[in-house]
Amino acid sequence: MIAWHLAMHHSLVVEKLIILNAPHPAAYWREMHSWRQLLKSWYVFFFQVPELPEQVLAAGDFDLLARLLRRQPIHREAFTPDDVRRYTQALAQPGALTAALNYYRALRHPAQRAPHEKALVNVPTLLLWGECDAYLSPRLTENLNTWVPNLCVVRFPDVSHWVQNDAPERVNRLMIDFLRGVPIPALDVSAPQRSATGAAIRL
Repeated sequence: MIAWHLAMHHSLVVEKLIILNAPHPAAYWREMHSWRQLLKSWYVFFFQVPELPEQVLAAGDFDLLARLLRRQPIHREAFTPDDVRRYTQALAQPGALTAALNYYRALRHPAQRAPHEKALVNVPTLLLWGECDAYLSPRLTENLNTWVPNLCVVRFPDVSHWVQNDAPERVNRLMIDFLRGVPIPALDVSAPQRSATGAAIRL
């Protein structure tokens, strides 16, 4: 979300933009009118409650977070036990958990609902998306050309919200190719694909 806002408001410091499973802000507010995305976003509303989320997440030495990282990715080895330990240790630092939750609490600020003319991203953008995301609908990758005219969307049918952990080799290869200016291939994996600007590719 921060990367989207940087490109929207400070495009001169952004040459290319790569986003991993984070919706364009305008698309997110558009989809929040649907019950499907509202239900998927339950945690956003919960995290905005004062104090209670800190207590729930920290309970049992961050047991909820540990179980989420172990069970939610499609590929069970996406997060190693050491990865989980590092996440919980980081959040256990004084003030760290509240700071992380304040990211979601800031969504209540009116500036998050940017006017249409301020939502434009003019830099070349690559959006990588796991279709098995438990929190974000694939509809958030559709009809983005109004806000992101130079966009390539790559959707992974076998990947969760944790796209960089579920498919690190594929994600890294696409990021490197995009930054080097290599055309993103339209691979026919599960359905006919198109590689034109703005078309979604499934890998």
